[in-house]
Formats: sequence, structure tokens, C-alpha cells
Amino acid sequence: MIPSGAAYPDIALYIGSGCVVNPIKVMTEIRGLLAQHIYLDGRLHISSRASVIQPRHILLDAAMGKKIGTTGNGIGPAYADRAYRTDNDDKLDIRMGDL
Repeated sequence: MIPSGAAYPDIALYIGSGCVVNPIKVMTEIRGLLAQHIYLDGRLHISSRASVIQPRHILLDAAMGKKIGTTGNGIGPAYADRAYRTDNDDKLDIRMGDL
């Protein structure tokens, strides 16, 4: 999830508003980069409008994605919820700014 420019210390890194983000994976990647002495302090910017991949997205992807061969990371269901935004009164699309 972390942009590939992370290896270059003077590069600003952005995850934009059109992206979907799994916060757990982002933190795991950050820890892995820190172990390699790659620091992101003040360089990594995540849009508050980026959508969050929720645990239910991963479950849906695992259940339904077998037919079409997905990675099982919940990306497709997260983008689907982003498109639908709400289901009756329930908000489907949780964004980073909501956290």
C-alpha cells in the first residue's frame, strides 16, 4: 500500500482520495520499512477521502472472489461500497477522515 518511492528519502508519498486503504496493512508495511531504516516521518500523506478496506470487505472478497480470481484483499468490495456510499440509512463507505 505504501508508494514505491518510499526508498527515496527526499520523496513525498501520497495515497490519494481515489484509493482504498487497509490501515492494518499500511501499519505492517511501515513497520517493515522501519526495520530496513526507511523512515516516512512527514513524508507519507493519506487523503482523508481515501476509503477504508473493512474486515467485511475481505470476507466478501474471499467468499465471492473465488469465481473471478481476486487477491482476496477486499479491494473490489471496498470500491463497490465507495460507489454505493449508503444502503438506506447505513453508511457503507468509511473514509480515512471518518477514523
